Amino acid sequence: MGDSKHPFIFIAIAAVLNTLLDLLFVGPLHMECFGAALATVISQTTSFVVALCFLYKNRADFGFDFKLKSFRIDQQEFKPLLKMGIPISIQSIAISGSMLYINAMINQLGIVASAATAVGNKLVLIATIVTNAMNAAGTSIIGQNFAAGKHKRVTETLIGIVGISMVFCLILAAMILLFPEQIFSLFDKDPEVLAISHVYAIYGAISFIGFATRAGGFSLLNGIGHASLNFFCSILDGIVARIGFSILFGVVLDMGIRGFWLGGAIAGNVIGVIVFFYYISGKWKKRKLLIT
Repeated sequence: MGDSKHPFIFIAIAAVLNTLLDLLFVGPLHMECFGAALATVISQTTSFVVALCFLYKNRADFGFDFKLKSFRIDQQEFKPLLKMGIPISIQSIAISGSMLYINAMINQLGIVASAATAVGNKLVLIATIVTNAMNAAGTSIIGQNFAAGKHKRVTETLIGIVGISMVFCLILAAMILLFPEQIFSLFDKDPEVLAISHVYAIYGAISFIGFATRAGGFSLLNGIGHASLNFFCSILDGIVARIGFSILFGVVLDMGIRGFWLGGAIAGNVIGVIVFFYYISGKWKKRKLLIT
């Protein structure tokens, strides 16, 4: 509904409460792992209850009366949700599963390769959080404008999503290229890991750029409801390109850890290229709405 302020507040409540309860349960109460898990459950539940109370208080604006009969599934709404939701789920599973598979292969190369990749994954997580947020925002805005037939605003939104994501990712890429050892030392001070950080920096920078273009690509596909192309891109990105390139460079061409990093970096840019050509073809303008 365009309200990102209140969800931010609710998540902030969970984050602060989680931190305080962690300190209490793990510290003075000595509850160890169970205490940390319990703190997470309590904080997330509290956040949910606060959000639910907010929705109930504003139910007139929300458009939901919270009566029991209103919780029944609407078949007309349910089908398009599945049509879009399943490919997006497969997208996440394919990407996460392929990265898990590649990491398992990297672990066989030794402790240094495994540790350096683990640090790199933490940096990737930073890029993922920002670009996923832009993807989510772009999906909503593109969906609204596409349904209203405002194709020019779809283009403007797409440019904005890619532009904002690209600026952030280029800054992140520049930092890793200029200060690889300093950044890696925040997570691992092993001399061998720091030495190989210069190698990772090159492939990491390429990968970050892919996150920016992928955010725009998926926001367009999700916004216009193109489930089939979304599914195709998910399989191509997660399985064919990521695993295929990694095995090609890392195993077949015997490039070792460099090959696995290069394969992942190239794969991350495939989606942006595909969606770019789809966009300039103009076919997206002719798509029918999922719900009329």
